[in-house]
Amino acid sequence: MMFRKDGEEVDGIKAEKLSQSNWKIEIIFQDEDILIVNKPTGLQVHPDSKNLTGTLANYLLAEYPEIKNVGESIERPGIVHRLDRDTSGLMMVVRNNQAFQYYKRQFQQRKLKKVYWALVHGNVSNNSGEINLSIGRSPKHTEIRSTADYAKDKKDARTFYKVLERFKVTKSPSKEFLYTLCEVQLETGRTHQIRVHLKSIGYPVAGDVVYKFKRLRAPVNLKRMFLVAKKLEFVDRAGKKKKFEIEISEDLEKVLEEIRN
Repeated sequence: MMFRKDGEEVDGIKAEKLSQSNWKIEIIFQDEDILIVNKPTGLQVHPDSKNLTGTLANYLLAEYPEIKNVGESIERPGIVHRLDRDTSGLMMVVRNNQAFQYYKRQFQQRKLKKVYWALVHGNVSNNSGEINLSIGRSPKHTEIRSTADYAKDKKDARTFYKVLERFKVTKSPSKEFLYTLCEVQLETGRTHQIRVHLKSIGYPVAGDVVYKFKRLRAPVNLKRMFLVAKKLEFVDRAGKKKKFEIEISEDLEKVLEEIRN
């Protein structure tokens, strides 16, 4: 079935152009195998039972129709890994099945390097560290992940972090707010892994409304979760090393400037 026309259904998924007034989807790099996308915060990666349209996958079907039959699921054309809806930054999309199988193995064998920046609540005590806690589903809320013993279907998960900068924000003589900017690297890729792991050691991501502690206050002008997929490194099918890195967005840079002062 041809589906270049905007809005035409493709096996139950619509190829649709997303409004650029709502989403700025930047293609950082492309070749015959892959696209490197800078995903904006708030944009869901692929359709689910609640959202059939308005996702990155819908947009990509309209712009790159060759990805229709790429991958293992018609709901996730070309998607070899994903980012949470509220996480922004670099993401790979694959354009043919040979490349899909290659990069799937790269992810499974943990040969791709994914580096994030996260602003967290609190003064992270160690300059660097490793979090090695299995993650599973909450029995009451299956969309929520947990490291607790009661979590279901737990899988191993490992996260490395290092401190980039610490902040001490004084709002009044009697109250201080502490934040730490961390660089985070994933060895595994579990759902909500960074958010769950950082909360598990007492430092939830600033702006995260799901994995947070009560009474914590995010920086005044932080309107979203401060978690960015900042770097992506891998070896392509031709054996060439690829490295991509983005600057954090203007709104997040402004937040850092404000809490530095």
